[in-house]
Amino acid sequence: MDGGEDYFCIDGKPVEVCRVARGKWCKMGKYTPDIAPNFGFCASQGVYYGYKLHALSGLSGVIHSYDLTKADVHDINYLQDIKPLYHDCSIFGGKGYISASVQLDLFETANIRLECPYRLNQKTWKPTFIPFAKARKRVETVFSQLCDQYMVIRNYARQTDGKVGDDGDECPYQQWHIAILALAAETHPKSDGEPGA
Repeated sequence: MDGGEDYFCIDGKPVEVCRVARGKWCKMGKYTPDIAPNFGFCASQGVYYGYKLHALSGLSGVIHSYDLTKADVHDINYLQDIKPLYHDCSIFGGKGYISASVQLDLFETANIRLECPYRLNQKTWKPTFIPFAKARKRVETVFSQLCDQYMVIRNYARQTDGKVGDDGDECPYQQWHIAILALAAETHPKSDGEPGA
């Protein structure tokens, strides 16, 4: 496991590229449709046009794994990406990660316990264990830091191919990657004894 941690928090955050009304005319990614932004739905934001940032954070607040997908990709699909990377740990997720078959698959293949709060209309409803709810707020704090300190939500890029545009803007993948690496370095600085310090 990464950093010797046994408990992680997972969540997804919508990253809007432009307003919904302008989504049809957005030229971002027109030459690379496989990584172009798309329309998606978020329970708190509603319909938006852009990407979705998925992140796996430790309880210390350090991002261990992240991915940027189209907006219409469901949160639960990111669990298949982290399954080969982690084992013998617990992951706390939101209600978007509820799936008995995925939970069973993660536990059988990698011994990963996926803890999710119950929906109120579930037959097996139980109240949320308070320490799980408090632990899950950690990844929300990481997302807030990315938005406030590194202005991840502000996006003036016009292309997604990784090049600098005619107006000098970097592509959004570069902006978000740089912001996440900066946050990781800030929250978990290397000491003098570690290699690469």
